[in-house]
Amino acid sequence: MAEELEENLEPEWRMNPNGIEPMDSILYMRSIKYPSVQEQLDMLFHLGYEGWKSKIQEIKNKYPKSLSDETQQ
Repeated sequence: MAEELEENLEPEWRMNPNGIEPMDSILYMRSIKYPSVQEQLDMLFHLGYEGWKSKIQEIKNKYPKSLSDETQQ
């Protein structure tokens, strides 16, 4: 559903609960990519803690909080 919403909005802007933010808002993009709470609980049940943690880490790696931290190293 988040992907459908993302596709239907203007390309430069995305709506979030705090208003409109530029498309490159990493934290916002990360937040819409996380599975729902129900999906995360299902992951925990079927994949265990390490499996859930791995799936969440994939999103965190794709949308790091600060891209500048990576370029400074």
